[in-house]
Amino acid sequence: MSPRLLRPLPLLLSGLLFAVACSHPLASNSEFTINATVQLIPVEGGCWAIKPNDQTTFEPMNLRSAFQRDGLQVTATLRRRDDMGSICMIGPIVEVLDIRTR
Repeated sequence: MSPRLLRPLPLLLSGLLFAVACSHPLASNSEFTINATVQLIPVEGGCWAIKPNDQTTFEPMNLRSAFQRDGLQVTATLRRRDDMGSICMIGPIVEVLDIRTR
C-alpha cells in the first residue's frame, strides 16, 4: 500500500475512537440504568458506593439516607459526573437520578 494512502489513517482511527467513546453509556454526563448493590466502603471514614455485578464501582454524590444500607439491592438510573471530585476516589462519581429497591 502506498505511504500516501496511509497518512490519513491515524486521523480516521482517532475520529472513530472519539465517536465510540462519546457514545459509550459510561461517557461523562450520559444517563444509564443498572441493577446494583449499595455498599459501604471503609475508606476516609466510610464512603457509599453503588456496585453493579461487574467490577465497576460508582460513587454516588447524592445517595439519599433511605438507601444508605450496606448490601441493599437496587435499580438505579445514574448520570456520570466527570466534572466532580471526591476524597473517597473509589470510582467514577455519579448523580443518582432515580433509585428503587429490587
